[in-house]
Amino acid sequence: MTQSPASLRAILIAACLGFLVVQLDVSVVNVGLGALKAAFNADLTGLQWVINSYALPFSALLILGGAWGDKWGAKTVFAAGFAIFTLASIGCGLASSMKLLISMRVIQGMGAALLIPTSLTLIRVSFQDPDRRRSAVALWGACGGIALAAGPVIGGLMIEYFGWRSVFLLNIPIGLLAITLILRYAPTSPRVDKHIDIPGQISIALCLASLTYGLTESSAQGWSLQTLTAMSVALACAVAFVVIERRVQHPMLPARLASNKVLGSMALRSI
Repeated sequence: MTQSPASLRAILIAACLGFLVVQLDVSVVNVGLGALKAAFNADLTGLQWVINSYALPFSALLILGGAWGDKWGAKTVFAAGFAIFTLASIGCGLASSMKLLISMRVIQGMGAALLIPTSLTLIRVSFQDPDRRRSAVALWGACGGIALAAGPVIGGLMIEYFGWRSVFLLNIPIGLLAITLILRYAPTSPRVDKHIDIPGQISIALCLASLTYGLTESSAQGWSLQTLTAMSVALACAVAFVVIERRVQHPMLPARLASNKVLGSMALRSI
């Protein structure tokens, strides 16, 4: 189904806003760590968890978010992800303790994991012309890059004049706008009867969670029994993930990707 230019613009704006808020919340919070330390009398470990509690579920559930987008439709999952992200942002902005803030950041990361892959899928299925699709993806990527770079400046100004809570509450109007645009203008997304690798997803999520916990807590506890146990669990889960991916019928990380030279070179450059 061919979309009108107005509908395509609306879909693109919503998709770009999704990538924008996800990237913005990565960098903007770094500037607010000082304000959070003063507000909650937090130690270094607590401040580290404010960042890690968002990044961890985001990275661990990203592949699952794409699979759900294929299975349930990118439009539905994108709107749900943005709703989760927006509600969690309200929770962050109203948080009265560090524990509550960290919990809301975890939920934010879950919403972000649903947003990113489905926003790209919406662009792919909406823009039929290859040239216009490439331009749309380029603009989508540019919005994420700009948000990541401008986050510290925006965060610093907002914290200076409106307080640290405004950094999270800024996501509310952006989320409402994006959800409205996508529900009104995006067509029903095609669904794919895709098998989800639940054992692989659980093992890699536990691996990342244990690894992050061990490394974060080691700054305060040192290499104690608790942190070493967490690192051991991470190693065991990593081994389990490799074994599962080799044996499961529909792996979340196909073996052919390991032999992909383009992906291999990109991974080496990022190290």
